[in-house]
Amino acid sequence: KGKVSKNVTVYSDDPDTPTYKVSISGSVVEEVSVNPERVDFSKVPFESGATRNISVKSETDFKLKIKKIDSTNPNIEAAFEEVKDKNEYIVAVSLKKDTDYGRINGNILIYTNSKNQEKLTIPVYGEVIGDISVYPPRISCGSVKQNKEMAFPVFVMVYNDDVKIERVEANPKFINAEINEMESKRKTYKVMITLQKDAPLGKINGGLKIFTNSKTQPIVEIPIIGTVVMES
Repeated sequence: KGKVSKNVTVYSDDPDTPTYKVSISGSVVEEVSVNPERVDFSKVPFESGATRNISVKSETDFKLKIKKIDSTNPNIEAAFEEVKDKNEYIVAVSLKKDTDYGRINGNILIYTNSKNQEKLTIPVYGEVIGDISVYPPRISCGSVKQNKEMAFPVFVMVYNDDVKIERVEANPKFINAEINEMESKRKTYKVMITLQKDAPLGKINGGLKIFTNSKTQPIVEIPIIGTVVMES
C-alpha cells in the first residue's frame, strides 16, 4: 500500500537503443484499512485482563460491513461496533481476566464483505505477568554433540519488591543451574543452564525449577529439551 515506483528494463536487438527503461508509478489504496495493524497487550498483571481498540474502515466509497470475527486463542475475545456515518468499525480486543501466566499470542480474524479483503488477520501478542516472569519460557538446546559442554541463559524478572528467588534446581543430573542477580533498574536474575560433557546420547527431557517466596508463583518451571548426538 502507499506510493509505488518500479522500473522495467526492456532489452532488444535495436542497434540504436539496445536497452530501454520504463518507469511505472502509482498509489496502492487499501479498500479496507486496519489501525493499528497488530495488538500488543505488552505486560498485563495477572487477573486484571486488558482491552485494546482497533479501527477498521473503508478507504474508498465502498460500503464496509463486518460479517463476523473469530479468535485463534480462547483467551482472546473480540467484539465490534459500527461507527455511525463514518463507514468505520471499532473492534475491541480483550484478554480474559483468568488467562494464565506466560506469553500470549494469537490472531483476530475479521471477515468483511470486501471481495479484495474478505479476511483480515490481526496478530495479537503480550504477556501475563505475576510476581515474576521468565525468558525464554522454555530452553531448546537443539542437537548437542556428545562430550561438548553447552550453556544457555534464562532471565528472571521480579515485579514485586517483596519477592525473592530462594533457589533453582535443574534435572536430570547432567544439567547444572547457577543463578546470579544482575545490575538493573528492575530486580533481574540470570540463570545459566549448563549441559555437562557427560550427558548421555539421546533426547533431553529436563526442566528448570525456580523456587520463590511468592504466594502466587512459589515454583516456576521451564522445560529443557534437546538431543545429544554422537560426535562426528
